[in-house]
Amino acid sequence: MMPPLVWFVVRNFASGFALGMFAALSVVTVAPSFLIAQLVSTSPVGLWLMIFAYGSTFGLGYLVTALWFMTEDV
Repeated sequence: MMPPLVWFVVRNFASGFALGMFAALSVVTVAPSFLIAQLVSTSPVGLWLMIFAYGSTFGLGYLVTALWFMTEDV
């Protein structure tokens, strides 16, 4: 069993990372005329870097927002 603080961090970061992955993939699939979509459509490494960039940014943002709006101690 993980300590509550570790569970809080992992859960919120993973949720934000999943949202970021969805956002990155939706940019590539919904609007393929965007420059970034054209650049990563030819390179799988570029696509993974874009997914990681969106995912890590969204993950940290989600974690910090959850910590900011937390009403009780973990």
